[in-house]
Amino acid sequence: MTPTVYTQLGDIAKLIRGVTFKPQELVPVGSPRSAVCFRTANIQAELDQSDLISVPRKVIKRSEQRLRTGDLLVSSANSWNLVGKCVAVPDLPYDATAGGFISILRPQTDRVDPRYLYLWLNSSGVQHRVRQCARQTTSIANLSVERFLELTLLLPPIPEQRRIAVTLEKADAIRRNRECSLALVDTLARSVFFEMFGNAVKEARARDLPLGWRVACLESIAAGAANSCAGGPFGSSLGRSDYAAAGVPVIRGNNLIAGRGEFRDEGFVFVSPAKADELRRNIALPGDVIFTQRGTLGQVAQIPFSAKYDRYIISQSQMKVTPDTDVIDPTYLVHYFLSPRAQSELAHRTVATGVPHINLSILKNFTVVLPPLPLQRRFAAFVAQQATARRSMKRAYREAERLAKSLAHSVFEREVGDRAINTQ
Repeated sequence: MTPTVYTQLGDIAKLIRGVTFKPQELVPVGSPRSAVCFRTANIQAELDQSDLISVPRKVIKRSEQRLRTGDLLVSSANSWNLVGKCVAVPDLPYDATAGGFISILRPQTDRVDPRYLYLWLNSSGVQHRVRQCARQTTSIANLSVERFLELTLLLPPIPEQRRIAVTLEKADAIRRNRECSLALVDTLARSVFFEMFGNAVKEARARDLPLGWRVACLESIAAGAANSCAGGPFGSSLGRSDYAAAGVPVIRGNNLIAGRGEFRDEGFVFVSPAKADELRRNIALPGDVIFTQRGTLGQVAQIPFSAKYDRYIISQSQMKVTPDTDVIDPTYLVHYFLSPRAQSELAHRTVATGVPHINLSILKNFTVVLPPLPLQRRFAAFVAQQATARRSMKRAYREAERLAKSLAHSVFEREVGDRAINTQ
């Protein structure tokens, strides 16, 4: 039996530069005597075939530049963090090649299984090693061919390579399935919202609403306490010099997860309790709903009642509303603002001078469709159940991700000291 050895990449695969061409040489995809030319944007988790360009076949100067099933496309000129990003070439129903910023890595299939080679090159530790082979220029990093081909990899016999590839692919399939399940769960609340409220929300006119529904401005459904609708600190009232290592957390844009209506209860800067007392008009409490005022408009989330802190300060780029829970459920309010109609109205009301923003007056006068409160609470109960399920699925996804990485590490990233023994 052939022993397991460490070998250099250049001994079992050939690196082929992509083709070069002028922009005016591009032809429509599917033109006679043309070939699809893949670019760095096509190198994703799988080969992205949704956005293609084509070049005349005469641009392909050497037959080896025509792609074959089992080839790997490697980003060889890109930003530093993307150099070495790779994808396996599947069976393509058309002629294809690679552009000048890509290299074709062609395995010697009598020595290395293409799937094994791809899994090795795509593993996190090897990707880090590949980036160390790049030479950084002013705006782009270029892969050093010589250093790249000198990378070493563990090369067991072909049957063992195939067995390893199958095992790693199964582990990754579990990870991807759980990732897809997470993505599906993230769409459920939106789907249920439109099933329960969609038509009425879309119309948003009192005369078209079902019996018991009404339209109200946001200020009228805020709690009666002082500062139930409030913006962030004025001007220089809060600056970097006020930040502390601990104390009262300051809510910024990164604490509102775009598109999901979730509050990220970490990643804060802090101010001292004394400074927070000075900014008491800008305090937000668990249960309050936070809105982005400038920057990425349309972000919204409720501070959960189970939050880590008993009070927060909103930054200059945030606003907050304390909802009157006898009139509106905070979960419904968050998802109402995430609806296309509300997002469209926000965009229409944006003040475009300087940095696009909305102000507190715009927020207070923003109209909200109010279904009967029991219906709102039924939706909120569903969202709470969904959040519990999502947390469980997130844990399962992280465990599958950890398992996949651990398996790849155990195969591809053994101690360098083993190499001297195995290569004797």
